[in-house]
Amino acid sequence: MISYRRKFCNAVYSKGRGYKVLLWLLSFHCICFVPSSYSTDLIVEDKAIYALDGRYEVIETPALLRQVAHSVGAIVVSRNLSQTDADRWVLSLGSTGRDKGWCETERFIDQPTAASCTGFLLSPDRFATSAHCVQPLDDPGAPGLACPNVSVVFGYALDETGQVTTEFSNNQVYRCETVLAGESDPTGSDWRVLELDREVQHIDALTVYQGEAISSAWELAIIGHPNGLPAKVGMDARVLDASPGSYFVTDIDSYVGNSGSPVFTEHQGQPVVVGLLSRGADDFEQVSNGAESCLQSRQCTVESCGGEHVTPAHVLEDFASSTVRDITAN
Repeated sequence: MISYRRKFCNAVYSKGRGYKVLLWLLSFHCICFVPSSYSTDLIVEDKAIYALDGRYEVIETPALLRQVAHSVGAIVVSRNLSQTDADRWVLSLGSTGRDKGWCETERFIDQPTAASCTGFLLSPDRFATSAHCVQPLDDPGAPGLACPNVSVVFGYALDETGQVTTEFSNNQVYRCETVLAGESDPTGSDWRVLELDREVQHIDALTVYQGEAISSAWELAIIGHPNGLPAKVGMDARVLDASPGSYFVTDIDSYVGNSGSPVFTEHQGQPVVVGLLSRGADDFEQVSNGAESCLQSRQCTVESCGGEHVTPAHVLEDFASSTVRDITAN
């Protein structure tokens, strides 16, 4: 499944982007990928891009990544959801990157934003995210959205026709009931586990790695909502430094909104969560072109930006319904 060794082919995206198409050599076959006024009320952590931008739409990725993406949820402000009938919710979309002053060369510039953070399903009614995304009721000074104002939406992504999904069934929309546990260290471990208002239906919990050893040989992927966009999959990342202990450093491509995103590696042909994204370098830099200026994604090296920090998944093991102790590559 997630074997991230890649090849390049001399083709261009079918949508006319003048970039080479990435061929990811998978276990069984090769797949060629083609790549406000809105309310958030959130204190956010920055992220950045390392080398080439490795983000893709969920619908462009292998079947097993598409499957685990169902278990990744967008954290949204509850008042931005409207119930239109007994089994239907509509999500209000925020501004686009164009509205926010992104440069014309930015990918996904015309897609709307809706998520403030990302998280994922640990068990039928347990949901993991970063500590700075959701504020516990007993700690009003903590960063993030207050739990009563938080909703979790599964399936906020582009559909098979390339359109942004804005309507959701009851089985895709849940509310934060309470914060069960977590740790908020701005220079260390950063995680929370939420109890949802009811058990999630028809969506599987993700498998979590409960070991403490972090391997530099792992090839990593991430699924989340960079800049609040519909879900994206980031691939071809690696572990750069596991020595801090309470977090490990990677070169995953990520932005504000990716906080709480599950970080995967492969275990016996299946994706396993080895951590959740906590923080990283600044997203954008202001660039000028004559009299005008715009926001451009930072193009980072590890030396210039320091890498993205990931909280190890073993902190979540007591709340996860599916765990593995050892990682065995395919």
